[in-house]
Amino acid sequence: MPEETEKDLPAQVEEKKQKSGIIRTYEGDISDAVRFKKASIAGIAVAEQKRREANEEIGISEKEKENYFQRFLNKKTLIVAGSVLLFVVAIIIIVFSLTGSKNTSDVKILPTQREIIFSNETKNIDTARLDKKDIISKILEERRLNTSQLGSITNILITTETAGVTRILSVDEFLNLLEIKLPDFLFRYLGDEFMLGIHSVRNIEPFLILETSSFENAFAGMLEWEKNMENDLGPIFIENSSKNKTEDESGNEMALDNSTTTSESFVNIKKTFEDMVIRNKDIRVLKDINGNSKLMYFFPDRKTIVITTNQYTLVEVLDRLVRVKFSQ
Repeated sequence: MPEETEKDLPAQVEEKKQKSGIIRTYEGDISDAVRFKKASIAGIAVAEQKRREANEEIGISEKEKENYFQRFLNKKTLIVAGSVLLFVVAIIIIVFSLTGSKNTSDVKILPTQREIIFSNETKNIDTARLDKKDIISKILEERRLNTSQLGSITNILITTETAGVTRILSVDEFLNLLEIKLPDFLFRYLGDEFMLGIHSVRNIEPFLILETSSFENAFAGMLEWEKNMENDLGPIFIENSSKNKTEDESGNEMALDNSTTTSESFVNIKKTFEDMVIRNKDIRVLKDINGNSKLMYFFPDRKTIVITTNQYTLVEVLDRLVRVKFSQ
């Protein structure tokens, strides 16, 4: 018996070893499975959390899309409403224009003019059925009622109406209406276009720009015109500072006749022009006995004549002429 036991012992031990090996492998599998299960559970939990977060992000995005879509609908509604409103306004305008067409003949369309210098605004004087006195009164009214900003220039269009058409007067037509007779060798070389304007400085000062095709003849003609320039341009250029009274040569006060023109009332103005220089330009100036400038003219270039009343307007017109020259 003992021998069999001893013989059988190794086999039993080996069997036990095999059995124990099987048991350990099973236990390892169980352990591995548990670990795997825990890992799977954790992975599932993490995946679920990510899914929820993803769903929440998708929900926000969808909400934003919904808000955007709502805004788009609102914008589309506004566009449709605006289009309807514009359509209604257009219908009203068409109806009004058709029903009010009877008064369209009262609206005058002013002709366009090549401005010699830039102006800040334009006023019109229609000379149709007006005489010299009326035209002078209209020009003085524009000066008196002008409320332009300081430094601005107003272009005064002198127009007339012929057969229902409004047009700008030529320089010779304008001078004839004012009964101004220029020396022949000045008048002959004047261009058709001119500019009458007013400049807002301390006072509302007038100016006149003429164009010439011959500097030599125009210069000689202006020297000749100096003898009558005060009488010709005085009514619209020179203010009557003496109101209704003046003094004769003896210093005695005398009343002015209401029919006396403004220029005729300036007995205190010297009768000869003097030379002076402004901005390196030779200026011819007519002054009163106190040395105040009343009329002045100069040639800014060989094709242009500027007549005005003070050096501030002269400088402003000169500056604008220079800007026009450089812009061409």
